[in-house]
Amino acid sequence: MQERRVPAWLPGVGVGAALALLVVWSFVGRWTMLTESPFPVGIDGYFYP
Repeated sequence: MQERRVPAWLPGVGVGAALALLVVWSFVGRWTMLTESPFPVGIDGYFYP
């Protein structure tokens, strides 16, 4: 059976891509929540009168 080798840079690229995807996903979720509110909410999502 032949041994398969993964290039040394591939795991780093995979982790970086996954981290970038999580950052974008989090940003979109937060932006959606902030823009759906009719009140001027802060970055934490709460309305302070």
